[in-house]
Formats: sequence, structure tokens, C-alpha cells
Amino acid sequence: MSGALPDGKVFTEETMVLTVSKFGGKIKTSQPLKAGSRVKIQPRGKKESELVRVAWVGSEGTSRAGEIGIEYTKLSKILGVTFPE
Repeated sequence: MSGALPDGKVFTEETMVLTVSKFGGKIKTSQPLKAGSRVKIQPRGKKESELVRVAWVGSEGTSRAGEIGIEYTKLSKILGVTFPE
């Protein structure tokens, strides 16, 4: 995953996909992202990447701390799963 933090600092991080849905997924990250941010995801070993929107951020002190929900900006199978139309 790569992008810019709210302060403008650019980052690249190897992350872990926790869940996948037709419209996005849930990712584990150490980056302090904000809902509404746009980041790129690129699966390991693939050349293509996809721009996604951060839909939600897990609150510190909860079981979802360090997790973000991502939403595809267009329907995609970048995370390796194809869903029926």
C-alpha cells in the first residue's frame, strides 16, 4: 500500500489483507490514515495497482485499532477475488 498521510508525508508499507468484499476490504496497517484518504494497493508480485478510498479507520484502544476499511473507487478484483455481478 502507498499514498500520502494527512500531513503530506509519502509512505509505502507492506500490509496484510484481512477480509475482501465485492466493494473493498479490510487491511491491517501501521499508518495513521484518515477516512476519505486515497491510497494505492498493489498485491505482492503484481505490476498493477488500484486506487482505493479509506472508508473507515479502527479506533485506538479497540479491537479494530490498526485496521482500515477500503472501498474500491471502481469495481475491481485487485485483491484476487471475483464476485458475480
